[in-house]
Amino acid sequence: MRAIGNAFKILIILAIGMALLAMLTGGALWQAFSDMPGIHVTVNGQELSFEGSDFFGDSVSALAICVLAGVVICIALPLVLLLSLGLPLLILGLVLGAVLLGALSLGSLLASPVLVMLLLLWLLLRSPKKAAPPSPLARPANPTKAG
Repeated sequence: MRAIGNAFKILIILAIGMALLAMLTGGALWQAFSDMPGIHVTVNGQELSFEGSDFFGDSVSALAICVLAGVVICIALPLVLLLSLGLPLLILGLVLGAVLLGALSLGSLLASPVLVMLLLLWLLLRSPKKAAPPSPLARPANPTKAG
C-alpha cells in the first residue's frame, strides 16, 4: 500500500514537471518568434504571424483567464456541487431523523406503562445477590496502632 502511495506521488511530480516544461518551452518559442521578423508558422494551412504582437498584453490576458478559470474550478464548482447535492441530502437526512425520533418518542410514550410493569416484575422475580466474601489480601484497619 505504501508503494502505491509513493508511485502516485512520483507520477504527480512528473506530470507537474512535464506541464511546467511545456509551458516554459511554449513561452520561450513565443518570445523567440516574436523577436524575429519574417518568421511565420503554418498550422493546418493557416499562417500565424508574430509580427506586431503584444506579448505582454497577451500574457496578462492569458494569465487573467487562467486565474478566472482556476477560481471557477476551485471555488464555484465545489459550491455548486455542495449546494445542489449536499444541501438537499442534508435536509432529507434531517427530516428522516426527525420522523424517526418522533416515532421512537411516540412508541416509548405508548409503551411506558408496559415497560414500568416489566421493570417491577423483573425487580421482584430476580434472585437476590449474595454479598461477596472479603478478599484474603484485604487487611482490616487497626485503629489501636499508635503512630
